[in-house]
Formats: sequence, structure tokens, C-alpha cells
Amino acid sequence: MRGLIRRNAAIPTGRTASLTAREREVLQLLAQGLTQREISESLVIAPKTCGKHIERILDKLSVHSRAQAIAVAYREELVTAVR
Repeated sequence: MRGLIRRNAAIPTGRTASLTAREREVLQLLAQGLTQREISESLVIAPKTCGKHIERILDKLSVHSRAQAIAVAYREELVTAVR
């Protein structure tokens, strides 16, 4: 993760404020390592809806993968580490 955070340092900030509360919830669960199916079950939403949230998160954070989104989320302190 540290390598991804360093590589993504050039990603513009400020776009993170546009995440909805539900998108932040999904991002937090992604950061905890849950799969799309596990997230959808946890939030009681359809897997397709969860997938759409993930797509919008990637778009809003201007990243191409879930790993990059998680790296940005930690860098921007959008998620908290679970111990």
C-alpha cells in the first residue's frame, strides 16, 4: 500500500469531497478488504448497486483500480484503519 500511496501522490485532491455518505461507507469497507458481495450484504444493497458505487468512487477519485482508491482514501484520511 505504501508504494501505491507514493505513486498516487500526483492525484489531485479536492475531488474526495464529492463522495456521498454511501460511497464513503463502501470505500471504508473496501479498505477493510471486503469483496463487492460482502459489502452488498453488509449494507443490504444489491451487488449491482454496490458495483455502481465502486465505479463512481473510482471515477470521482480519478483512479483506475480499487487498490488505488484505497491508497487515496488513506492518504486523504477518508477512511480509518481498523485494527
